[in-house]
Parts: sequence; C-alpha cells; structure tokens
Amino acid sequence: MFKNWMEYLENSEYLLSQELQDKIEQYLKDQVIFPDRKFYFLNHDEVIAKYQKKIILTTTKRANEIDFNMIFCAHTNVWISETQVTQKLWTAVMGWNPSHFKSNPLHPVECVTWYDCLSFCNLLSQSEGLQACCILSNIKKDQNHIIAADVEWINNTNGYRLPTVSEWKYAAHALSNTYYSGSNRIDEVINNTSYSTSPVKNKKPNAWGFYDMTGNVWEWSMDEWDLKNSGYTDQSNQLSKQNSNQSYLVCGGSYLNFAEDCHIDRHYVHQAGKIYHHQGLRLAKSQINVDTITDAENTLDTKNEISTKQISMIKREIQNLKGVEFHMIYCPKGECLMGKNQLPTEIKQDFWVAETQVTQALWTAVMGWNDSYFHTSFKDNPNLPVENITWYDCLFFCNQLSKLSALTSCYLLSNIQKDDEHITKADVTYINQADGYRLPTSAEWEYASKAGGHFRYSGSDRADDVAWFSHNSGILKLDLNLKYNNVAHENLCCTHTVKTKKPNQWGIYDMSGNVNEWCFERFNQNERVIKGGNCFDLENNLSYHDYKGFEPELKKNTLGLRVFRSANP
Repeated sequence: MFKNWMEYLENSEYLLSQELQDKIEQYLKDQVIFPDRKFYFLNHDEVIAKYQKKIILTTTKRANEIDFNMIFCAHTNVWISETQVTQKLWTAVMGWNPSHFKSNPLHPVECVTWYDCLSFCNLLSQSEGLQACCILSNIKKDQNHIIAADVEWINNTNGYRLPTVSEWKYAAHALSNTYYSGSNRIDEVINNTSYSTSPVKNKKPNAWGFYDMTGNVWEWSMDEWDLKNSGYTDQSNQLSKQNSNQSYLVCGGSYLNFAEDCHIDRHYVHQAGKIYHHQGLRLAKSQINVDTITDAENTLDTKNEISTKQISMIKREIQNLKGVEFHMIYCPKGECLMGKNQLPTEIKQDFWVAETQVTQALWTAVMGWNDSYFHTSFKDNPNLPVENITWYDCLFFCNQLSKLSALTSCYLLSNIQKDDEHITKADVTYINQADGYRLPTSAEWEYASKAGGHFRYSGSDRADDVAWFSHNSGILKLDLNLKYNNVAHENLCCTHTVKTKKPNQWGIYDMSGNVNEWCFERFNQNERVIKGGNCFDLENNLSYHDYKGFEPELKKNTLGLRVFRSANP
C-alpha cells in the first residue's frame, strides 16, 4: 500500500515529469483555511486549468499485435478507450468483421448488437488475463451475431465492458462546456460531408485526448432504457441480472445525424439485438484498486477534487442572524449549456447562492411568523425548508434579511395588499446595483445547480443521492392526523431536513427536490418562474433543466425559496 497518491504515481508504469509532480504537491499545499474570515478558499484552479490533461493517465494495451490506448478518468475511476473500437481491433479479437463500411481497417466497427459488444469485451478481457464483467447465457444467434441472451453482471471485476451513460458523458465533456465533444464547431470534430464512417483519430480530440465522441458512429452504453419511467437505469452502482432483449442507450451521434443530434448530452435508444450501420462501441474498464490511487484522503481526493475544475474556487461565507446560521457559496461567472435545448448561456457577474433552501428557522427569525404546511411542530424540526409562501412574501423576506445584514434592499414594494400575513399583491421595482439578498434569475439558478457538472440531477445521475422526491420522501404512520387533498395517507410525502442528501460539486444542497424554488423573472404574463423538483414529484420532473410557472399571489406546500446575492453589483 502506498503512503499517498504521489508515491503511487512515482512507482507505477505511468510517468509524470518532475515539474508536474511539483505542481501537484503545490496544489496540495494550497488548500488554505482562514479561521478569522467568514469564508474558506480552495485554490486549485491554476493547477487544474494548466495540468488537467497531463494528470489524466494514459496506457497502451495490445490485443493480438493491435495497440489501443486507454485513458483514466479520475472522477469516475474508469478507463475509457481513446477511440471507438476499430474494425482492425474487433477482427483481431473476434475473428470476423461485421461492418458495412470496410474500406479501411481503422474505421470504427459497426453493425454490432449490444450482445456482440459484451462478447467482444469478455474475449478481450480473457486475452489479457482479466476477469469478465458479465456472464452470457441462453444465447440466441443469427449467423455470427448474438441477438438475445440472459446477462448477469459480475461486481468488482477488472475486465473490459461498455461505459455507463454518466461515465461516457464525463469523458466526452472533459470538464469543458463545449456543445460537441472538444469544440463548439461540428466540422472540427466530425466528418459530416459523406454518408459513411471515417477513420478514427481523423478529427480534433477533446481536452483529455478522446477522439470521435461526437459523430462517426453511435456508441453502445451499458444502461438500460426504462420505458415505464421514460428514463434509464444507470448500472454504475447497481449491477444486476438483465432481461434477455431490452433497449439500451447510445451516445455521441453518427455520420448520419444532424448537428443537434450530436450534442454531448443527447442520447437515443436502440434495441439490444439489432444491428445498425451507424452503431459501434467504445471500451470502458473499472479501476478496482482505487484505494492505491486515492490512498491518502488527507492529501488528494482525485475523485472529488482534482477531476472537477469548477469546484476549484469556492468561497463560503457564514452568516448568523438571531442565532440562526446560514451559509452563502460564491459562484464565479462563466458559461454553461442551459435548458432542454442546451444553449450556450453566459453568466456575466459573480454571485453568492445560499447553501440550502431557506429554513423555517431562518424565515421565522427574519419575519416573526411561519405558515409552512409542514411546520416545525410537524417533526419538531426548524431546519425543514419554509414553504407555503407567495412570491411577494419572498421579496419582502429578502429585503428584511438585507436590512438585518446591513445591506441595500433589492426591491421597492409599494401598494401592498395582504391576506393575513401573506402579501398577495404589490407593485415591484427592482433596484439595480443593490448588494442585498434577492431571488435568482432562472439562468443563475440553473448555473448554480449544474455547478460545472454534467449530471442528470444537481450533483448526481441518481436522484436518490441528491433529492427528496416521491420515491423516497414518504414517512410511515404519522401521529398527526395530516391529510393531503382531503385524503389521509399512511405514506405521505413530505419535506425533509435540508442538507440530508448529497450536495452538488459546489457544495449546494437540495436543488433537485424537497421544495420548488421561486425565481424572479416572469414565466408568462401572469406567472413567475419556479425551478427544481419537490417532495411529491416523480423522478423525471427533477432535472435542473425543467421549469414552470406559478401565480405570484398564490402559495403551496411544495414551493419555497433560496436566496442569492450579487457579488459585485
């Protein structure tokens, strides 16, 4: 066992220059804490920005005299092949070539079923003395092609396999925000002038050296399409026995597709037992002995730090108001692909975002009242998110919080109308250059939620990791006789304590569930934008891309807020 990550590199087959080793050592020393200041700062940006490509480890493998390269992605602890599997490599392993376009052995192999790919991975693993990742049984063939089989995954093996969708996307993005893998210009990364495949490595690679992750051929993944929930089952953490003839997700686009179909986050579904002229594969292989790479948790966590450029600059501001502590996290300006259409959007100003949704404790400390449906007596917990508040209530709360913090209010409210404590109507003027607390724009909200990552939800591809939603937010028989829509529930969905799920890469919690969050701008003439999911939502309603509208004068028990603040107004 090595003492630290650096010792592992120095004693392995992977060679790093002394200069790079010195830079990584400096990276470790630059984690500075300022106890007398109201924030902390992790200074990783310079090292990662200049050396992230070099830190990615590359190794060359050989199968029957055919060389191919594998690149290590630290965040996912997975090796991914530099290129799509070529016809030359496929033929060397399998002894036959099913491809339609055979003019060049360095073209990617195509016309392979999902089951063919598993068989190829097993044979390649066997040739290197590695353990196969799956067992195929009850095999049904059409000539050389496997068109159906029972597949049983084997946990913790070191053999070759297909990547999961999340592993594939992580490698394709390579910590960049380009529309295609490696560029915003499709002609730089794909040959889209002919209706055929092209030799691999014929176009520009992405930042980590991966070729053709946009175009050439679609690439099979190991993730099964879930028709019932219109989503996919990520197999990266839960390998299990599969049915014999399902549909699986494919990534990357092909020579046949329009440009918009080749976007990094676009994927399609193909039947596992069918062949397509534009369908191939890329290899993946788990790094099982990850403890030797990330052995010293106190020195370098390659999974959570070195691999995430966007976490490289974090300031955390700690505020205390009437005994209630809340944290604000600094978000640097930048560009991000946003919305369902993944359009490039620029955030032009740095801002602060609350680590959590506003709790009932903080709301009560500022406002002096709490009308939440799931109120503190519900579970004797003041750290439930506040809800059941109007959009106007939120603006007033932001103003009051600003005054108590000696900041300038962002809103001028006049002609106020109330229903009990709630503001149901007011004339609102936004004050530019104010430094106080406010509601976010939907772009700021999505930028903070995405946090430089490329997950399906805020912080993970698995909703259960990061969100309270209909699948997990129920509680068993309540002592209180609570009802929802006049129907008594033994398994009633409800809000939960903030910060009890995993945060995203910037340390922000609950942006994919618990309660929806008000934003400032209009959804339409009569409604304001709300973002995020809530504890009653189905899993497919939790994406940070989704948004909807709600009348500003109304309130409901699944709608709360998160405060933002301009950093340099």
